[in-house]
Amino acid sequence: MQEKSLDLMTAIVKYLNGALIFFNSSFFRKPLCDLLIQGNLLKTMEVGPATYDDGKNTLQIAISEYDQAVLDLAAAVIAGNIVFIQCL
Repeated sequence: MQEKSLDLMTAIVKYLNGALIFFNSSFFRKPLCDLLIQGNLLKTMEVGPATYDDGKNTLQIAISEYDQAVLDLAAAVIAGNIVFIQCL
């Protein structure tokens, strides 16, 4: 479960990074600096759509794997294979 949670967080960051590169703007709609604008423009023209699509696909896979891990854990708990012990 912990591994799938980390995979999901990594995929979320990758997706957001790809979205920022693809849409090429800062959070406050102000350019961060000229060099960053030029670099993002070149990267957007070359690999922007591919970066965004790759991040989107990675996020969808991570969400599916995380959902499956949750379902597997729930099934194991219901079947009685895993017992949670409450520690005080």
